[in-house]
Amino acid sequence: MLGIFKSIFGNKEESFINETASEEIKEREAPQLEYEQDEDNESYIENLIKRAETESDEDENSNPPKLVELAPNESRLLKNSLNKEKPKFEYKGLLFCKEITGFLTQNYFSRGRHNGVNFGDEGTLNSGILIITSEFEMILSRMIESRNSKLNDMERMIDSVPPQFEHLSKELAGKHSMVMKEIDTLNDQINLAKEEKGWVSPALNNYKTGFMQGKQLAINYKF
Repeated sequence: MLGIFKSIFGNKEESFINETASEEIKEREAPQLEYEQDEDNESYIENLIKRAETESDEDENSNPPKLVELAPNESRLLKNSLNKEKPKFEYKGLLFCKEITGFLTQNYFSRGRHNGVNFGDEGTLNSGILIITSEFEMILSRMIESRNSKLNDMERMIDSVPPQFEHLSKELAGKHSMVMKEIDTLNDQINLAKEEKGWVSPALNNYKTGFMQGKQLAINYKF
């Protein structure tokens, strides 16, 4: 019986000693691991500092300097954003703007023919012309307002550019001039529309042609 007790308690004592030794080993290794991690971080930072110090200053005509890896994730995000394909912008002119094309593609011939068949008098003809002209002027006025708002934003942005980045303000000033020219063109078209000339003339001519045909149909039907 005594031998059995010794066997049981002896095994438990041996297991307790092994566990205690294992914990002591882990405690001794933990500081070592932390030290190695700190050493890796310090080495990483030192490499960044060395790379920053060895970068040569490049003149304005040279290629832009390579990205400095500030952090692994940040470097990846920056490179991905620079590698994205930029959308191609092709300026076709104001006549190809959706607002104007939407106006010009309406069926003014059908509108005129409807008025010619059902009414046919000169007052209805002139009223239809005035309505079309007013719609056109309203569209152009909205486009002008939108561009005036854009000009204000551009001017604030130009004023905020630091003097050492003067080339950026000059580039923006060029775009500012282009928007100004667009506003002048739109104002000219509003004045021409009052004389039934300019961009609005195709819509007015289609309306008049449809009105005349509608009036002719009404006459032929009745007589």
